[in-house]
Amino acid sequence: MRTIIIGAGLSGLSASMRVEKPLIIEKSHEIGGLLSSYKSLNIEKFYHHFFEFDEELLSLLRTLRLMSRVRWYEVKTGFLVNGRIHPMNTPLEILRYPHLSFREKIRLALLTRECRRMMRERTLLREMDEVDARSWIIEKCGEDLYEKFFRPMIEKKFGKDSERISASWLIGRVGMRSSRTLRGERVGYLKGGLSTLIDALLERTDAEVLTGTQATSLEISGGKKIIKTSRGTFECEKLLITAPELVSKVRWQKTSCALIATDEPLMEDIYWLNVYESSPIGAVIEHTNMVSPEEYGCHLTYLVSYTHVLSEEIVRKFIEKYFGVRKMRVIGIENSNYTAPIYETGYFKKIIPYERDGIYYAGMFSEENYPERSMNGSLLAGKKAAELMG
Repeated sequence: MRTIIIGAGLSGLSASMRVEKPLIIEKSHEIGGLLSSYKSLNIEKFYHHFFEFDEELLSLLRTLRLMSRVRWYEVKTGFLVNGRIHPMNTPLEILRYPHLSFREKIRLALLTRECRRMMRERTLLREMDEVDARSWIIEKCGEDLYEKFFRPMIEKKFGKDSERISASWLIGRVGMRSSRTLRGERVGYLKGGLSTLIDALLERTDAEVLTGTQATSLEISGGKKIIKTSRGTFECEKLLITAPELVSKVRWQKTSCALIATDEPLMEDIYWLNVYESSPIGAVIEHTNMVSPEEYGCHLTYLVSYTHVLSEEIVRKFIEKYFGVRKMRVIGIENSNYTAPIYETGYFKKIIPYERDGIYYAGMFSEENYPERSMNGSLLAGKKAAELMG
């Protein structure tokens, strides 16, 4: 009797490479989960990049013979505060940033170094899981630094849940994004887009994939798993669930992501702009300040909200107000109710084990994606689940 995998995102596809002739059930009409792409441009509907320490991802790219497509970039970060963009990359730019005192900048630098250290010690992260980020930052750096720098970031990311977010998530967030040089943060991307990874995974697996198929119920009878779907009923001996909507206890973050095309760049060289303004938009990611616009024939920029559903009107008003650009094309606006767990205090205890009551689980809710989710973590989770299934 065959194995069934519910969900054709990275975890499901990773597992399918290691399981003989599985059946993959996917509710969407596209493969890849959050890596699904706008086919006309070969660019993801949600922003993506990866890091040099993503060992599982890089190992997979070598296995799939995709390393020749890997491109490394040193990208720059900035902050939009009071209508002005402030680059925050070189020591001089940081010193010039007007919204923190010199003493607060020193505290921020020391905190960043401590987060890097704590990221290497999993036991410390688990201890910090019970501590809220706000209390920890205030204890370490003072209330002024929290209010000026961290509170806007956390509120843009988590909205009404911001005061419940654990210190572990913040440590992971800062620690993962601290591999910087004087020229910027080093990140990776694939020439031709990450759809090339999805295509290569599909070529490597011998799975049968049913898209546009919604799993509606699950029964267990005499060791068999009976899955009812919008396209009929299927039975299996082994079942792997990677779809986040089928996992209980975990609360999920929503994301609304718009992609626009312009004739000229919005920013000179900043890739990631944190928005500290009273706007639904939390971040602006100018993709073509990473990948050359020559790859697409235009400049491409993501606008992201984690707390509101974006509309074309919101996007156009924001771009015109802060960048003075009226001529643009909205490629699309994609909304998802499941882009990351809400890493609230006590989240570690909610992490779904790889096997529970005879059913296997892997995905953004797995331990490999704690305290911050990534492509690397999702691939590793799928691999571990497949190994356990045997």
